Amino acid sequence: AVNRFWTHAMRDPWSPGGFTWLSGIKLEKVFLGNALATIAYRLFKIAVLAGSRAILEQPTTSIMWMFQPFCEMHESVKGWFGNRDVCLDGAPWRKPTSFYSNEKSITSISGICNCLVKHIALVGKCERTGENWTKIAGPYWPGTVRTVEKPFHEYARLSKTAKTVHKSGW
Repeated sequence: AVNRFWTHAMRDPWSPGGFTWLSGIKLEKVFLGNALATIAYRLFKIAVLAGSRAILEQPTTSIMWMFQPFCEMHESVKGWFGNRDVCLDGAPWRKPTSFYSNEKSITSISGICNCLVKHIALVGKCERTGENWTKIAGPYWPGTVRTVEKPFHEYARLSKTAKTVHKSGW
């Protein structure tokens, strides 16, 4: 629930948990967003404590990275960032994206755009479909999926007894 138009904003870097003056539907949206972010944090931490590899993803500029549970996560769970512009994987938009994982090799995916082509700006609506560009760019770009999964190949090849996920009750 972050909007680049201040009149629509429900949080900012100084209030990542949401503005205290919100009411009605905006307050409900902030509560829901905070609850979902907290659940993501808890699931990540549980997976790490169970001995699994875990990953979280958000746009690089997302205020979620400043949300209190995520600040605490950096202190309690050893992790690394891989920051990548998805245009490097063939997307027609830049969309800087951050991936946080307890797998150190996630850093190997980092890359910043050096494209010579103009990217689609993720503002407004697509003239052809009438959909918001942010909605169109929301799903993971297939090339980015392939890039992000590479650091996890070695873990996936481990035998089941070498992994601890089966011991965690999942």
